[in-house]
Amino acid sequence: MTGHEDRVTRVATGTAGGRHVAVSGDRAGRVLVWDLAEGRRLHEPASAGHGVITCLALGGDGERGWLVTGCADGRVAVWELGTGRPTSSPRTPVGCTASTSR
Repeated sequence: MTGHEDRVTRVATGTAGGRHVAVSGDRAGRVLVWDLAEGRRLHEPASAGHGVITCLALGGDGERGWLVTGCADGRVAVWELGTGRPTSSPRTPVGCTASTSR
């Protein structure tokens, strides 16, 4: 599967709408959602990146899933996994500081 132009830093897997998916994030802040059965890219959450993707997490009930992204600048964003639409604006949680992992 191709799509990232920079080094992939994080990958997570789960299900969305009965579909097995993978989510990948890279050093440029780009996040892509993949259909694992078909081996194709489903979508790219709009404006996901604010720097290196340092963490990804998937949650929800399988039909309505969520994707949580964390960036090196400390911002956290929540997205609808099936559509890539943001559920809120990216935020930096109170008390969090940005760090980068190598």
